[in-house]
Amino acid sequence: MDIVRWGMIGHGSVTEVKSGPPLYKCEHSVLRGVYGRNKEKALDYAKRHRIGLVYDSVEQMLADQDVDAVYLPLPPKFHREFALRCIDAGKIPYIEKPMAMNYGECVEIMERAAVKGVPVYVAFYRRGLEKFLKIKSIIDGGEIGSVRSVEIRHFLPPEPADRDRNNLPWRLVPEISGGGKFLDMAVHVLDILDFLVGPITEARGFAANQGGLYDVEDTVAASLRFESGVLGSGSWCYVADHAEEGVRILGDQGSLSFEALGYGPVTLRRGDQSQVFHFNAPEHIGQPYIQSIVNELTGRGKSNANLASAANVIKITDQILADYRKHYTDK
Repeated sequence: MDIVRWGMIGHGSVTEVKSGPPLYKCEHSVLRGVYGRNKEKALDYAKRHRIGLVYDSVEQMLADQDVDAVYLPLPPKFHREFALRCIDAGKIPYIEKPMAMNYGECVEIMERAAVKGVPVYVAFYRRGLEKFLKIKSIIDGGEIGSVRSVEIRHFLPPEPADRDRNNLPWRLVPEISGGGKFLDMAVHVLDILDFLVGPITEARGFAANQGGLYDVEDTVAASLRFESGVLGSGSWCYVADHAEEGVRILGDQGSLSFEALGYGPVTLRRGDQSQVFHFNAPEHIGQPYIQSIVNELTGRGKSNANLASAANVIKITDQILADYRKHYTDK
């Protein structure tokens, strides 16, 4: 194909700036139409983003021969269903992260895609950002030597909405999200570490709910083993007193420190010397990655997208959360 013609099912907040506009701003890419359960809101979105078509149903979109790929900015509960429907219709699904509710659903999506010969992409857009491409070039160039260890930390205080147990955000409702903030945000970090260091092959962890605000986990500690032999550890707490986030990659000749979720600087340390790299975030944070996908689909380049990694991230989070999930799935 010469141009990727997109459909989009859903039009929530993530599509306003981060990932919706790139579908029509990327080169060789157009957003043909959108579907939303609330037709009035879908029409409003289409008007504001100058989209020419609002579909009456998902079936109408999937039957449209002028749609090549479909972006799915939906809660995880719906990822498997709509990805499979896209694949069966011959449309390329671009799934919001996490890929699915659990690893079994990921496998089902991959197997169906293999049978139908349809590529699948997951929205781990950090793989397209200048900041992380620079980090990868530093590691691959041997500037910190052989990687030995990885440290992850992410702490946040509760948000006001977290305290309303009768009206919780969907990200804290396991039947919709598959987990809590750990599953929502840590998957980005685990995926970018796969990109930078290599696949994670094993995880052991503990999860707990220490704040009592909701049923899903709010605190997680985990140990990781990478295919390369690198070991890692992570600590996540979403009922902390302050916000803090960072990753440190330790080598035998230096180290890298950076925010994996934010777009702050990257610090390279070698002995008593340090170098700081600064980056400007793009207007639409998902655009470089989406452009790479468009380039791949139109034969103009290769994307850093990796479906196996996206699925493996869910396999790893399943391992970390397995014991704790019994607390609310058995209720």
